[in-house]
Order: sequence, then structure tokens, then C-alpha cells
Amino acid sequence: DPKPYKCSSCSSALVSQANIAQYEAEIHWKNKPFKCQMCSSSSKRAGKLRNHVWNNHEELGSHPCAECSDMYDDSLTLQDHVVTKHKEQPA
Repeated sequence: DPKPYKCSSCSSALVSQANIAQYEAEIHWKNKPFKCQMCSSSSKRAGKLRNHVWNNHEELGSHPCAECSDMYDDSLTLQDHVVTKHKEQPA
């Protein structure tokens, strides 16, 4: 059987025990341990909470470049700008 690990709550089967644990947590658990600090939203997964914060609470254009007047929506894009336009590694 290529998918020997069975979900304890439904008929789904997956290839590894780790995949089953993640599947059960995401699909069947009601617990949402990742809480938004700005509203009452919560999530089962940290990545989904990060997306929620980005889509609902981040102020666009809130990361200014110290070298020029350009503004960026997030720190990663700002760092890419500094490296490519100003040729220095961010601190």
C-alpha cells in the first residue's frame, strides 16, 4: 500500500506519519493556536496567520529606503532594492 498511514478521523491515507499528523491538525483540529495580535482572528498554521496580517493589517509603502526616497511594502523587497540599486548588503 503506497499510503499506509490512515487518518484517525476520516478515510484519508497518506505516505508518512508526519503527513498524517499535519493533515489531522489542519483538517480536523478545532484548536487555532496562532492568534492575531491586532484582531480576533486565529489560525491553525503560522503561515496563514502571516498572510492574514499582511493582507489585513500591514500598511503598504511603510518601509522607506535610507539611501533614496523609494518606499516598499515589506522589508524583503526593501532589502532586495538596497542590494540591487545601492550595491550594499543590508545590516
